[in-house]
Amino acid sequence: MSEELIAIDRVSMNFGATEAVRDVTLSVAAGTIFGLVGSDGAGKSTLLRMAATMIPPASGRITVGGLDVVRERRRVKPLIGYMPQRFGLYPDLTVEENLEFFMQIFGIPRRERQARKE
Repeated sequence: MSEELIAIDRVSMNFGATEAVRDVTLSVAAGTIFGLVGSDGAGKSTLLRMAATMIPPASGRITVGGLDVVRERRRVKPLIGYMPQRFGLYPDLTVEENLEFFMQIFGIPRRERQARKE
């Protein structure tokens, strides 16, 4: 069985009276491909922002590589990358197109670019 890479345990988050995330528990094993899907406003981005150390959860605990994202934020940050679909250096490009563009500028070979995007 693979090592647990991301663990989210009973995490909740409110923005004023708005409940963005309620009591979410999930785990992602190292080496797996994981998709987080849901309707607009379901809390997907908020959950990812909490896991990426951008905002602390109101309750519950998130670990990445066994490190608590709140207590060990500085150690967690180098382990993760976060780029939302609706934000890019060039807003007319998708996340993948932004990544491809800048990897080409930096001279990263085509095969390596594909591997990095995956």
